[in-house]
Amino acid sequence: MEIIKQKYTNGVRSLSVLTSDTQAVTIMFLVKVGSRYENPAEEGLAHFVEHTLFKGTNKRPSSKQIGMEIESLGGTSNAFTSYDYTGYYIKAPAINFVESFEILADMFKNSQFSQDEIAKERGVIIEEIKMYEDRPTSKVAEAWSRNFFQNSTLGLEITGTIDSVKQMKQQQFFDFMAKHYYGENVLIVIAGNIDQTIVEKLINGNCSDIPAQADRVTSAFAPFKFEQDPNRKKYLKIIKDVEQTHVILGGLAINRNDPRRFALQVANTILANGFGSRLFQVIRDELGLAYYIYSRLANYEDTGVFQIGLGVDSTRVEEAINAVKKELTSITNGDFTDAEFRRAKNYLLGNLITELETSEDIASYYGMQDLLQTERLTIAEVKEKILSISLNDIHEICAELFFEDNYHLAVLAKN
Repeated sequence: MEIIKQKYTNGVRSLSVLTSDTQAVTIMFLVKVGSRYENPAEEGLAHFVEHTLFKGTNKRPSSKQIGMEIESLGGTSNAFTSYDYTGYYIKAPAINFVESFEILADMFKNSQFSQDEIAKERGVIIEEIKMYEDRPTSKVAEAWSRNFFQNSTLGLEITGTIDSVKQMKQQQFFDFMAKHYYGENVLIVIAGNIDQTIVEKLINGNCSDIPAQADRVTSAFAPFKFEQDPNRKKYLKIIKDVEQTHVILGGLAINRNDPRRFALQVANTILANGFGSRLFQVIRDELGLAYYIYSRLANYEDTGVFQIGLGVDSTRVEEAINAVKKELTSITNGDFTDAEFRRAKNYLLGNLITELETSEDIASYYGMQDLLQTERLTIAEVKEKILSISLNDIHEICAELFFEDNYHLAVLAKN
């Protein structure tokens, strides 16, 4: 594997991950903008732009034509929006690399954002929002985040709200693109069995007209500071007609560049990742309290959170919450075996390898690091960091995060 990083005259960066053991290629355009760059009046706009970028250019005037061309090349395409990044990609046979790149570049630069397509996609996104509204696990997670991130754009919902999506106008799409889709904000990632000279030729030929600077003043997001806020509740309850109660217990964690993130990943794996994890064994197998239980770490440039979610019978909610807190305390105190410690490290290392088997996975792994983090680590370097984690490292990071004053609870229940 060879990794080549380039920067072009308009500020666009490229990252090529060249491999000879695949016949596929993934072309990924990443932009350093997401929902936390919005203001409350435009909640969901980054996501709406992502959806509508597929809806037609002057050269390819419909989403059907774009889709047919990609699939005629044996390719697939998709896109994604998060709090601080947006991505678009095509995955195709490497022999069709040139044609696939040209299609994605055309979409990225020349989307028309027609009134008709915006109106149609508005309906699609509203149905997406309704789908999440009907999912108790999504609803309680959204409520927890809005409560926790009071007065911060991290509390905005990526998809927006029905009201915000209904009010978006065509000019907002062009303004958003002009404000955020410029050279320094764009990273093009190519992963697969391709020739670097062709990569450079394609980027120079297709992407040199991406604006070098934003047409309008680009306002960075306001960094999140965890301060006492009377609107932030330690306990939040949402009433919904459901058969079981859905719970999220979480709190403040660390940012994505904190060197202690590897210790936290090991601790989280002991706690909740896999069949052998504490929460699976205790909450599900021993106590029979929940069918699903998970622990999630979310890391941003300036902060982070952890969340533990589960579904439980309404008569056993307090029992379940106390059992989760007990396991958090146990992990903090080092009350786990050497076998659990080894399992967690091996589980992480195994997943690191198995989750990087496709060109799409490789593009995401290296691309996200270059887009968002202060350093890019190879798989070997990550492995070394995980293996070096000590019991004391686990204790120190858990003691900083897993304590009562940091816990914020959201419960979705029938009454």
